[in-house]
Amino acid sequence: MPPSRKQQASGPTSAKPAKNTSKKQKAKDDDRPNIAKVVLGEQVMVPLYKSPYPVDLVGEKPEMLYVCEFCFKYTTDISKYLGHRKFCEIGRGMTELPGTFEEQIDREHSIYRVDAETDGLFCSNMCLFAKLFMHDKSIYFDLKGFIFYTVVKSIDEGISAVPGMPVREPLRRVVGFFSKEKMSWDDFNLACILVFEPFLRCGLGTKMIEYSYRLSKREGKPGSPEKPMSDLGKLTYHRYWRRVISGVLLNPDPKRAATTQKEISIADISKITMITPEDILEILGQMEAVVKRPADSQIIISISRVEAFIKKEKVAPAKWTYLSEIDDYWYR
Repeated sequence: MPPSRKQQASGPTSAKPAKNTSKKQKAKDDDRPNIAKVVLGEQVMVPLYKSPYPVDLVGEKPEMLYVCEFCFKYTTDISKYLGHRKFCEIGRGMTELPGTFEEQIDREHSIYRVDAETDGLFCSNMCLFAKLFMHDKSIYFDLKGFIFYTVVKSIDEGISAVPGMPVREPLRRVVGFFSKEKMSWDDFNLACILVFEPFLRCGLGTKMIEYSYRLSKREGKPGSPEKPMSDLGKLTYHRYWRRVISGVLLNPDPKRAATTQKEISIADISKITMITPEDILEILGQMEAVVKRPADSQIIISISRVEAFIKKEKVAPAKWTYLSEIDDYWYR
């Protein structure tokens, strides 16, 4: 976002701030929801933003959009929706969800890897739904250059919010995802991330962020989320970065703790966590932990300031934890 200019008292430039404000307001108006309500499985939700669903299929501003929670196919006709639900092969358990199993991340959730080049329709429909709740997503159809990592939940049976919907048997469905470019020249390890509204506040966003850094570790290079980030994205990432970076500084792994080495560099932290040096410096700057040592004017990380910050902000430093044969140990 360009820096704001001070309003001048007179002259031709005095009208520019108002023009900029007008452009911002127009952009905001253009992104207002074009769908009044959306039904996803058993949930009725109010969209936050506009999504470019084809007008010839859903109309200009439908009052209700019905989206299958298994395959993300959509319609504005409840009869067609109910008919689809009866015959959706994924919903009936006749076909597996797209993608290949990656890892069980907790008792209820797993991560699957979906190549958009192979499962383009599924990924496109999922992105169209996601745009209803994301301000900054702009790719919906040409997705061949992306990999999607979906969070899949084993769901219990329940009664639908849609009249006439049958009770569902326990099945698996996507409850969130993050995407990643197959080839990122800027070393972005995450393009966009979303947890669907009914499944917020379960820690799934943080688990996906952690997994994106573990993928960076497997690739052998630090990564960073695509910029700019939304306010919620910044909040989630900063929370994760603070936990992990303070964990590295305050809870050293056994190998490092057994040595006489007391100091650790930004490059060391980046190598351990796969967080880029720029992002590490941003967090250490928030902690006011980068200081000049009086004795020799060398720039160092102040552990005491890190400790004071996490105490004040109630941050729980991550711990060195064994994960798997693939990823070995990780700060969690």
